[in-house]
Amino acid sequence: MYKLNIFMRRKEGMKFEEFSKHWRTVHAAVLTSQPASKRYIRRYIQCHRLAATLNDRIPSTVDGIAEVWFDDQASAEAFFATHDYQENIVADERKFMDRENCQLLFTDEVVVMQ
Repeated sequence: MYKLNIFMRRKEGMKFEEFSKHWRTVHAAVLTSQPASKRYIRRYIQCHRLAATLNDRIPSTVDGIAEVWFDDQASAEAFFATHDYQENIVADERKFMDRENCQLLFTDEVVVMQ
């Protein structure tokens, strides 16, 4: 599997609760409704920052992490080149994400303990 981790940051001026709700509901619906998503994405996970935990003592500029799984690099590249992604998904991302300050990390997952 070819995995993309997106270290998410919310749009400037947006409250965390509003960001999280939009990401969890609206964006999830936009992403999962696209034919390209159904064709190329094997798994999509949202990891939302918890409000009252160690986050209080360990500051972070990240509001969540999205995990997007593809079969391989070619599938990821094909997905990002589609009209579905370029026009529909990106348009929604601009409503709640600080896209310019999010970080992307493509990884190969190694399970150490299960």
